[in-house]
Amino acid sequence: METRTQELMKQAQKDADVRIETYLSEHTLTMKRELDEKCAELQKSHDQEKSLLKETYEEITSALQETVEGLNSQLASFQEKMKQVEELVFNQGYKKHIEDHGSPGPFWEQELQSLHFVIEMKRELIHELEKKQMSHETTMDRNLALEKKVRNMEQENEALRAQTQNQAAITIRLTEELLNTQTTLEKEMHLREELQRDKEQLLHRAVYGDSHPPFSLPTNTQEVSMMVI
Repeated sequence: METRTQELMKQAQKDADVRIETYLSEHTLTMKRELDEKCAELQKSHDQEKSLLKETYEEITSALQETVEGLNSQLASFQEKMKQVEELVFNQGYKKHIEDHGSPGPFWEQELQSLHFVIEMKRELIHELEKKQMSHETTMDRNLALEKKVRNMEQENEALRAQTQNQAAITIRLTEELLNTQTTLEKEMHLREELQRDKEQLLHRAVYGDSHPPFSLPTNTQEVSMMVI
């Protein structure tokens, strides 16, 4: 009966060890799978955001560049026309007219004022566009900084994943060592029990011979001496 009970206890312990090892393995795989999924989602989101920002930046930069080039061309054209008008005025004797009368004709004065006004407006518009372009360049710099931060996060996640895998491997190794140690201890206990039974049987035979049933060996030496007396 006692042997059967010990066998059942050993089997129960073995089943518990198997369940623990299975749980640890499944838990490790689950953690690795969840971490891989999170890293994949983060990488996908980062790639999409990076692609969208790059496309938007290129479109805005191209449009601004075209606008600035067009305005610069218009400004150069207006400046050339203004220069031509001024040369025309002076070449046709209006310089003398200004010296004599103090002012050109109302038409030419109005034309020059209009040209100056248009040129000034174009300059202000170009200045605003240049400010916008600088703002977009600043945004691009921020996006690059964000991209660098995302790369750092990816590296940290990779390090965390490696650390998690190492910890899981260490946990499994320690669990296996614990199970092996427990098995060794159980074997030693079983061996000690067998040695104890052998001692009991030898002592029984030495004291009583084979006529009395075996008994358990007392743990106290004084008790053994009293029994012998």
